[in-house]
Amino acid sequence: MGVKGKTYCECCEMETSYHFDKRTVSDMFRDKVYNIEVTSAVCDECGNYLTLPELKKLNSAEIDRQIRAMFKLVTVEDISKLMKIYNIGKAPLSLALGFGEITITRYLDGQMPSQEYSDVIKNALSSPGYMVRLLNKNKNKISDAAYHKALMSAKRLSELFDLSGKMISAIAYLFYKIGDISSTQLHHLLYFTECINFALYGTALFVEDCKAGEHGPVYSDVYDLFSGFIYNITDDDRFVIFDYAKDLLSDDDKTVLQLVVDTFGLYSAQILEKISEKDRPWKDSYTLLKSGTSDDGVISKKTMMLYYKELDGEYDLSDIEGINSFIYDRIK
Repeated sequence: MGVKGKTYCECCEMETSYHFDKRTVSDMFRDKVYNIEVTSAVCDECGNYLTLPELKKLNSAEIDRQIRAMFKLVTVEDISKLMKIYNIGKAPLSLALGFGEITITRYLDGQMPSQEYSDVIKNALSSPGYMVRLLNKNKNKISDAAYHKALMSAKRLSELFDLSGKMISAIAYLFYKIGDISSTQLHHLLYFTECINFALYGTALFVEDCKAGEHGPVYSDVYDLFSGFIYNITDDDRFVIFDYAKDLLSDDDKTVLQLVVDTFGLYSAQILEKISEKDRPWKDSYTLLKSGTSDDGVISKKTMMLYYKELDGEYDLSDIEGINSFIYDRIK
């Protein structure tokens, strides 16, 4: 990793150059010992691990981050975002969540939350509706001003994120795995996720209906949600709601979404449009919409299921290779 400087090495008994490397150390958490990877300074002469005061803070942060990840505990940053999105201070938030008055202050100072309290915070992060219920339950513990400010923010977010848990979780998973996604890409990926789910399991993943838009499938509620974000959604504090929602997916859900990520997720919006324009469920619904026979252009879930069950028999849509063959036939 390159020479980083010089310091005194007790083993060599002289000042030597050193570099940084990773090593595994043992750390105790809740009466158990865990192996943690930390940054260490290594003597270039003898390979001895050196003690550098400036590494103490870094190592502490590395241990904290890995322990929290290991137990899926919320981070200090997430708690700060919780305060921002619900427009509430430390003490009233702590009481609104059902904790002691200074509990959130301690967590912000670096104390690890218990699993139970961490789960409460995660639920508040992933569900504005859950936060509304907590605020109403504990309203007598906080001031009227704090209660009304937080309640207004929570209700506004609840209306904005008026989607099923599965839909929010799927969107979170796609962003987590792919990164930046355009609106057109997102709608196509959600549509093909639903289609592949029909092919593999014969059931709908989402309660939301998909509509036939001019440029392919569109989920109206998803469109409304994303229009509420002026800047890149992943840079918005409210994205934390998506971030924790991805943990709510079942193994079957993740299997379908990963198949979509590894196949359809590799293509641009323009290519995805080309794939969907030959899709019978979308094409039939869009034709009815344009002719005035249909008022809403909803793509029938039954039509999607029957069509993709038929395609599954032809391509085997449970397999990346089979989906890629299907995609190639659509775009060739």
